[in-house]
Amino acid sequence: MSSQFLRHNAIFVVGSLAVSFMNYLYYPVLGRLLAPADFGEVQAVISFFLQTGVLLSVLGMVTISVVKRYSNDVQRQAILGELEQLALWIGLALFTVVVLAAVPLQNFLNFTSPVPFILLALSVLLGIPGAFANAFIQAHRRFGVLSASGLVASLGKLLGSTALVIIGWRAAGAVLGVVLAQLLALAFAAWWARRLGRRLSVPHLQRPNLTLIRPELRYAGLVLVTSLAINMLLSCDIIVAKHVFSPHDAGLYAGIATVARIIYFLTVPLAAVLIASVKPGEPAHNHALLKRSLALLALLGGGTLLVFCWAPAVIVGLLVGQRYAPVAGLLPGLSLAIFTLSLANLLVYYHVALRHVSVLAAAGLGLVITLGLFLLHHGSLTAIVESLGWGSAALVGLILLITRWEARHAR
Repeated sequence: MSSQFLRHNAIFVVGSLAVSFMNYLYYPVLGRLLAPADFGEVQAVISFFLQTGVLLSVLGMVTISVVKRYSNDVQRQAILGELEQLALWIGLALFTVVVLAAVPLQNFLNFTSPVPFILLALSVLLGIPGAFANAFIQAHRRFGVLSASGLVASLGKLLGSTALVIIGWRAAGAVLGVVLAQLLALAFAAWWARRLGRRLSVPHLQRPNLTLIRPELRYAGLVLVTSLAINMLLSCDIIVAKHVFSPHDAGLYAGIATVARIIYFLTVPLAAVLIASVKPGEPAHNHALLKRSLALLALLGGGTLLVFCWAPAVIVGLLVGQRYAPVAGLLPGLSLAIFTLSLANLLVYYHVALRHVSVLAAAGLGLVITLGLFLLHHGSLTAIVESLGWGSAALVGLILLITRWEARHAR
């Protein structure tokens, strides 16, 4: 068990390192091609994408659960088909809401155009079938293929966005590049999912059979709330900065936030492997997996945190450019906050995989505490970093209490 778990982690982490490298190459390249104000717009849109991406996270987690729980292929395919129908309706509703809110969002966040938000709405629709396909691949533990799918998306995003920015499309071109990359990744993931046994059909609108998928909807609710909490914590500091400060200062903060979030995206694969590996009803097995995952998190995330604290100015200049050097001093504190959030993410999804409903209270309360801190303490960029750090620490503390309570309850 240990060797297989470590092998899956090694495959996915190495693959994800390649994906993360391409994803983060996107930011230093655009950081040099765009003015800080335009770069701040791109980061704000991506932060909103993380919120709409909660739907994709829910779809992925539920798909993995279905593949693992149902051995009958006919039943499994029927449930996945009905879930996809439901997701299509939700995606269309979300698309409509984002399009209608594009102009108000433009004004609230000081954007120059509503076009990036409309492109964001389109990306949500494209992400739905891609989420199903990638989750099907992950449930079959084909982590190499899953990493390849991510690499197609990240490389397509880098090349497409760079080309569109160079020809003068600014922030809208950077977001359009993301949409085009999603199309490429969708084609790749759908082809592989079909090879692994996923029966694909042309999407069409019809009323989903809620009776058939009701047991999975309960689990979807658990995933939805916890994913929303984590994603909001990961992006709310950028949104607050974009609303409170000038476009230039918010753009500078976005550059530092981009660097600090390397820690989070470097450690996300650990949670993905853990989710696919835990087995309900086998606490000894699951606790051993959690300990190994925490050790890997300390090694990967903690090591990166130390480097960022040791030479923040050098790291910022190397990754996003010297124009962000005036705020490089924010990097150590923000990196610590992101490392703490990465720990919370791993613990949250461990409980989600085991269907521990109690984690809802921790995730919800942690989010409320963090938003309250932002409301009370946002007068400077340093204050935003501090609010995120204390909020993330509160979330970890709450989850540890839940973990201890679950362990006692299981005895």
